[in-house]
Amino acid sequence: AYREKALTLCCILEHCPSASYAQLRNLGLEEKYLTILRSNVYHWFTRIQPGVYTLSEEGKAALLLPEYQTVIRYYQKQYQNWYITTEGETHGNE
Repeated sequence: AYREKALTLCCILEHCPSASYAQLRNLGLEEKYLTILRSNVYHWFTRIQPGVYTLSEEGKAALLLPEYQTVIRYYQKQYQNWYITTEGETHGNE
């Protein structure tokens, strides 16, 4: 469950330069996801400033690992229409 949530975050962050906790909450993510960013067990995220993260090189590599492709495809599809603008607004189509 932890790894799946971390992969979800990777899928969200792969298409935006960075995301804040508030922006991720606006996407409907619960507090557990923010805890995963803070703990960064797999080193998939880079903290740019307090509460703002981007996808690390390790995170980009994780998106290519064959053993995760089923989960990654699922979450990429789920979040394909969501994006965070450079002004920090979150948008998406359900």
